[in-house]
Amino acid sequence: DKSTNILIDVEDGTGCTQVKVWVNEGDDCSAITQLRQAASQDHAYIRIIGQVKEYDGTLQVVANDVRPVSTGNELTYHLLEVAHSYEKSLKMQNEVKPMEGGMGFGIGNMASNAAPPQM
Repeated sequence: DKSTNILIDVEDGTGCTQVKVWVNEGDDCSAITQLRQAASQDHAYIRIIGQVKEYDGTLQVVANDVRPVSTGNELTYHLLEVAHSYEKSLKMQNEVKPMEGGMGFGIGNMASNAAPPQM
């Protein structure tokens, strides 16, 4: 089987990137045509499932699945998911992490020469 790819330029509000969709020779031609039409329309929302990879010094998304967004609910869900992920990452950045390899006492306890609690 031969395979080829389709490159789709996608803009998500933060910048442009390329999405590479691999197409095998035996794939359904009508599905490929539908994908091309949906992805080539300006201001069309599409859902892309794939991985970010670097090729020749450029980041691109290698897609496992690309399809048009079917309802406004799907778009709303995505925006809520992005907001939740952002808040979760902020929370993880602000959490105090215990020191590695020690008893878990903070630097403030060590600096004040406080004795560790007796167990």
